[in-house]
Parts: sequence; C-alpha cells; structure tokens
Amino acid sequence: MANFFPRWSNWLPLKLAICSVVIVCGLTAGTWYYVTPKYTKVGYEPIQPVPFPHDIHVSQLGIDCRYCHSFVDVAAQSNAEHADLHGVSSAGAKR
Repeated sequence: MANFFPRWSNWLPLKLAICSVVIVCGLTAGTWYYVTPKYTKVGYEPIQPVPFPHDIHVSQLGIDCRYCHSFVDVAAQSNAEHADLHGVSSAGAKR
C-alpha cells in the first residue's frame, strides 16, 4: 500500500508544538515587560522645578487638581500649570 501522506508530514505535529511553545513564551515575555509598572509609569512623580507643597493645597486648602492641571482627567499624565495662575508672568517676573 502506498503512503497516503508525504514523509515530511510525520514531523509536522512536533514542529507545530515547538512553534506554539515559542509563540506562547514570546507573548508571555512581552506581556510581562509591557504591563509592568516601570513601563506604564504607575506612580510616576516628575521632579518639581520649584518646591511646591501639593499636600497643603489639596488636603488643607481643598483645591481641586483641575484648578491648576486642566487635562488631568483626559490625559495619561497631567500637564504643568500655567505660570500666570500663580501671579507669575511668562518671563518669570512676579506681577
């Protein structure tokens, strides 16, 4: 009786299994890296150019974050506030 399948098809299940394992390992490694807090910047706190006590303004004075940071609701990171908001002109001189 003649062979119904070619000879190379005997190795096909093993090759598919090895490729599946490699793909699953690659997807796991990629997910492991790209979902980490380091990559997604969870807890990111930029260096403040001017020492600014956010805790006093938020907890004691009750000022909402959106007063200074207008895009905090829609952006991944809040924008820096305008200098004019605190009485400082664009040139950096006090009004």
